Amino acid sequence: MDNAVEQARTAAPTSAASRRDTSTSRGSGPTSTNVKLQIAGLSEGYDRTVLRGDPASGSFALYYFAGDDLLAVDAINSMRDFMTGKKWLAERKRPDPALLADPTVDLKTL
Repeated sequence: MDNAVEQARTAAPTSAASRRDTSTSRGSGPTSTNVKLQIAGLSEGYDRTVLRGDPASGSFALYYFAGDDLLAVDAINSMRDFMTGKKWLAERKRPDPALLADPTVDLKTL
């Protein structure tokens, strides 16, 4: 579980074209007891990611796209993103990535 969380923390800022030190040290950061990673779909074959939320806050989601098709969502401490992404995947919905990236936009409106 800790490895998956670290991968998401590394991938999210990288995919958002930001630069930050992703090195970790023991005893710092969230532990497996306060981090909930939920994954819907399969990200294999993605060509773009959209970060929603701020990884520094401890609650965010990374959406994976192939073209305009939503493939998967990895949600860290974000039940709303997970449930909405799961629903969109089942419906084969194509949310607008620009609006999805804006955390002030309500997911229900996408």
